[in-house]
Amino acid sequence: MYASAQDIIDRYANDGWLVTDQDDEAGIDAKAERALNDAAARIDAKLAARYRLPLTAAELVTAGEALRGLAIDIARYFLASNGTLLTDDIRKRYEDAVKLLDDIAAGKAALPMPPVEAPGGYTSGDAVQMISEPRLFTRRQMWGL
Repeated sequence: MYASAQDIIDRYANDGWLVTDQDDEAGIDAKAERALNDAAARIDAKLAARYRLPLTAAELVTAGEALRGLAIDIARYFLASNGTLLTDDIRKRYEDAVKLLDDIAAGKAALPMPPVEAPGGYTSGDAVQMISEPRLFTRRQMWGL
């Protein structure tokens, strides 16, 4: 997971949106953990196109703050998506987070860590290169047949 329930509470509890039918802290934490797990799964699905998962501890330190913000925005959308708590700001932040993840997956944006290295030493951001055997039949070989 890229963020904790406490991260969501610390960042957005004063906005008044984090109200549930159960006003107990355990209910809020359980819903936040579920939303954060769903957000982490969505982030992992996008990052898998360019990065080796799961991320190492060193990679999490390097890219942790960016991923934490994305996870919180996505989880906040999941928490508010029952319709009564969803605001334009929450929806916009969610859409921006998903767009950034799409850009990372497409190679238009990057996390501050190296992308996955493919066999042969090429990274996923390199251009495609075709390697094949020499042609079997050339015009010169076929001349006069």
